[in-house]
Amino acid sequence: MKELIFVYNAKSGLFNKATDFAHKIVSPQTYNCSLCSITYGNFSVHKEWSDFISSIGIPFKFFYKNDFEKLYPRVTTIYPAVYLRQGTKMEKILSASEIAKQKELQGLIQTVKDKLTNELENI
Repeated sequence: MKELIFVYNAKSGLFNKATDFAHKIVSPQTYNCSLCSITYGNFSVHKEWSDFISSIGIPFKFFYKNDFEKLYPRVTTIYPAVYLRQGTKMEKILSASEIAKQKELQGLIQTVKDKLTNELENI
């Protein structure tokens, strides 16, 4: 079974979430998680992103980087990142630099669609 995995460049935990929230508002240009910046507003996920993810027809999960590292200790990456997992095979379909190039949500959605189309044809 295939699964799409999104990994934020942020850590879980109440203190970390509060710090990230404040950083996004006070200094968005220096915020380290471009995936968070594009897919979330100040208080919640953008509806367009949520609708898109729900419509792709592949199970998906979102991880904070520390939670991802606990579950997948052998996978090393620069965050954020997006993977397509099939069984034990993890294929990175979007790197941190590719995500950072996206300045708008619609661009990220199209990029994910394009990458999924290419990857699903090769599996």
